[in-house]
Amino acid sequence: MQQNTCKLFKDPIYGYVQIPEKMVRQFIDSACFQRLRRIGQTSYTPLYPAALHNRFIHSIGVYHLGKIAFESLKKDVCKRYQDCKDLEWDYLEDVFETACLLHDVGHAPFSHSGEEYYLTNGKSDDPLYELLKSTVSDESFTQDMEYYLENTKSAAPHEIMSVIVSIVSFKEYFKDSESKSLFARCITGYIHQKPNGFEEYLENILIKLLNSPIIDVDKLDYLIRDAYVTGYDNIHLDYTRLLNSIMMQKIGEEYELVFDKGALSVLENVIYAHDSEKKWIQSHPIILYEQFLIRYTIKHVNSCMRKDNQVDHENLICFDAITEKGKKFQDTTISYLCDDDLIFLVKNVCPDKLTQEYFERNRWRRPLWKSKSEFRSIINTIGLEAIDEINRYFKRIYNFLSEKEIPVLDDTTIKEFEDMISNLKEIDNPKLKTDKQKNLELDAKTLKFMEFIREMLKCKNIPFDIVILKSNDFKSGFQKEELSNTKIYFPSLDKVNKLKVVLNTLNFTEDSMEMYYIYYRPAYEDDSLVKINLSEFMNGLRKYLMPN
Repeated sequence: MQQNTCKLFKDPIYGYVQIPEKMVRQFIDSACFQRLRRIGQTSYTPLYPAALHNRFIHSIGVYHLGKIAFESLKKDVCKRYQDCKDLEWDYLEDVFETACLLHDVGHAPFSHSGEEYYLTNGKSDDPLYELLKSTVSDESFTQDMEYYLENTKSAAPHEIMSVIVSIVSFKEYFKDSESKSLFARCITGYIHQKPNGFEEYLENILIKLLNSPIIDVDKLDYLIRDAYVTGYDNIHLDYTRLLNSIMMQKIGEEYELVFDKGALSVLENVIYAHDSEKKWIQSHPIILYEQFLIRYTIKHVNSCMRKDNQVDHENLICFDAITEKGKKFQDTTISYLCDDDLIFLVKNVCPDKLTQEYFERNRWRRPLWKSKSEFRSIINTIGLEAIDEINRYFKRIYNFLSEKEIPVLDDTTIKEFEDMISNLKEIDNPKLKTDKQKNLELDAKTLKFMEFIREMLKCKNIPFDIVILKSNDFKSGFQKEELSNTKIYFPSLDKVNKLKVVLNTLNFTEDSMEMYYIYYRPAYEDDSLVKINLSEFMNGLRKYLMPN
């Protein structure tokens, strides 16, 4: 990219980030990009109060890393391949770095908690997917997109929305379908399934550098930035060494992204950092509980809007709301929707008991156990069969609450569960008889389990008003097939090996046990907090499961 004068953005991680003034005027200073200042990057603040970073600075960081990655790739390609002389390097750099900068402009408020509302049905004919096709308007892109949809590998809703918002908002930048297509591919991760020539192989590598299942500049920035702002003592990630190891290597008749062997230690550290954040921060019960409150809050605001507008299928989180056009809500129109707008609405326009809990930390329910390790430690004495039985009950309760869209398990919920069992008993269909019997047996045991929990709480004068949440399934990055097949180049041997061959830490055992948390509201007696004694609860559970 031809650069004239640049503006400097001081980043606490990378120092001064230089961005051409033209990009600043055209993109960064626009209202749709400035909106990202009010879109939080994570929901980690209940644990780490300083984690107030936003999508704005993250996007600046991804642009910076993308620039380093592009220069490294260009240097390698020009050094080793004659075909590089025929490439439009300025065009490729311009589109790739713009995609890095704008990759999150379509992000919904509250990190990933609200992006599901961009979808209507999540099927291949979802209006969001159709809008993406018509916005990009490129036959090759559409064909590859349909491949991903057919193989259930669609891009995340916020990635798709970012493409749509960018192309619609910056029409003067996208002058042809080719630039729209490459831009969209970089953000969604939709590579050319049948690359036609050297340039499309190179484009595939650029796409993977921004969005891949393995390691890309987007993931790299959030891992480094999240660790920095939380103060979480994570492994140091030498991003300069990693990005300068990027290479384009011909393997057979194809060209692929590979990393020089000198980056092996950094690659390993990136996966450790990813696993650590996912396991110990994202899966922490307090983080899960706030996400539960946020999801309920968004759903509640949507319900208020539908009732007010007298429509059944309408969402506040949509293209109109996050752009200049705006979305009508009661007597006002909300445009450039951000976290603050939802906070205002739920505080002042449509509050309810559960949404108010988001603002009052002293009303939060508390997890009965605080980690998967603690749960496993206290429950191992019961035996594996008992653990499986408990998880079946938790799963049935969790699914029932989700299906009925009931946030809290209380006496009313138990009554609804009893009514459901009664209705099942009345079904007289021979074809369903066996399945019905199995369901009734499980439901009857699950009902007794609910009643057991209720009695355990009432013995302590603790209200039966609990929340049950499923922990995020943890699967180490070392287990991902895409990662294990990452190519490592050994120049002294002029040979490429897969990462799983050269890194023995990829032999990682998966922890597949399902995990649920019970959240209860402590009682107060004489100004003293009354909590559940975990040992007493588990002893009661042991007696319940093994009465003899």
